[in-house]
Amino acid sequence: MFLDEVTPETPERHVLQTLAALSVASEEIESYGEHDSQFIEWYGPRDGQRVVFLHGGGYRTDMTLAHARPAALALGEEGYRVALVEVRKERGNPRLTMSDLSFLANRTDLSDAIWIGHSLGGTLVLDVALDPALPPRRAIALAPFFYLTELASANAGVSGIERWMGGMPIQLPELYRKFDPSVRSADLGETGYIDGCLNVQIIYGEDDQTVPAAVTRKIAETPIRTAMVPGTNHVDLIRPGHDAWLFLLGALRAE
Repeated sequence: MFLDEVTPETPERHVLQTLAALSVASEEIESYGEHDSQFIEWYGPRDGQRVVFLHGGGYRTDMTLAHARPAALALGEEGYRVALVEVRKERGNPRLTMSDLSFLANRTDLSDAIWIGHSLGGTLVLDVALDPALPPRRAIALAPFFYLTELASANAGVSGIERWMGGMPIQLPELYRKFDPSVRSADLGETGYIDGCLNVQIIYGEDDQTVPAAVTRKIAETPIRTAMVPGTNHVDLIRPGHDAWLFLLGALRAE
C-alpha cells in the first residue's frame, strides 16, 4: 500500500502525521523554477557536505515535504548542507517530476551531492544515480520501490504505483522500464557500477507495511549495498532518534 491508502490507526500513518506536525520549517527557501512546487528548503551549515533529500508520500499533489523536515533538520545538525527539494507532481506524468530532478542533478552545486530519497523519493534518487547521463554518483534510498514493475503487477489496484505512472506495466512497458531501478541496475551491470564509480545503498525496515521485506531480498544479488533494520516500519527510516537513523548516518559516512 502507498501511505495515502493506509488507515489512520496504522503505525506508519501515525509516524508520518507526527513528523509532519513538527514545526521545523526552514526560513531559507530558494525557488529554482516558476511553478510553486519548484523550490528548495535549505538546512545546515553552508560549508557542509551537500545532501539532496527527496521526500516520499506516493507523489500525491497534495502531499508536501512537511514530514521530511525533521530529517532534513537533523541532518543539518549533523553538519550536512541539506537541500530538501520539492518538485512538480502530476499523476500519470512521472516525466514531469524527473525533468525537475534532472535539472537539479545538473546544477553545479548539487552534482556532487549525496542524494537521499524515501519511498517513491527513494525510487527516484536511484533513477538519478543509475543514469549515466547525470552527474550524481552517490545515493541512499530509504524503502524505495526497487522492483517497480514487479510491485505494480503483483499488487494491481493496491500499491498505487499505477496511478503515479498512469497505468499498469502491461500498458506502459517502456515507461516502467525507464523508471524501474531494477531495470536500470541490470542494464548497468557490475561493470557499469565500477566504471561509473557508483556508491549506491538501500535501507529497508523489517516491519515495512508498504514495501514487503520479502520483495527486497533479491537486491543482494546486485552491486548495491543493502541493510535491513529490525523493528522498523516504512516511515521510521526518516525518524530522527529511531534506531534506523543510525543506519542512515552510517550510510552517509561510508565511502
